[in-house]
Amino acid sequence: MHRYGLLSTEELKLDYVLGLTLNKLLDRRLQTRISQDAFHAKSIHQARVIIKQRHIRVGKDLVNAPSFNVRTESEKKINLAPLSPFETNKASRTSRKKNKGKKGAEQAENWFDCLSYNPNFKNKYY
Repeated sequence: MHRYGLLSTEELKLDYVLGLTLNKLLDRRLQTRISQDAFHAKSIHQARVIIKQRHIRVGKDLVNAPSFNVRTESEKKINLAPLSPFETNKASRTSRKKNKGKKGAEQAENWFDCLSYNPNFKNKYY
């Protein structure tokens, strides 16, 4: 109980263990730690999604379970995963698709400009 930060060293007696509340247990979950600390999660629901999408690591291990109980010594080791878009600032899949569509539209416009009538252009096939 002490390793999980639920009780202090002076409270390691049966009366204190029986007096544990649900809120103390829920505060040690990774989902709660992510939403309360200075991470990218703005809500508890967003924290759950970030964890399920494997953007969070605890120590060296990627964690995808929001119910992961965080120990007090590993609380300092909660970081973003090294290949996470939050860490690398890489554009997301939908952003890349949108940008690709814009580039494709610009190229298409340039292609139509080439097809416009040019009196100086002489094609040997016409």
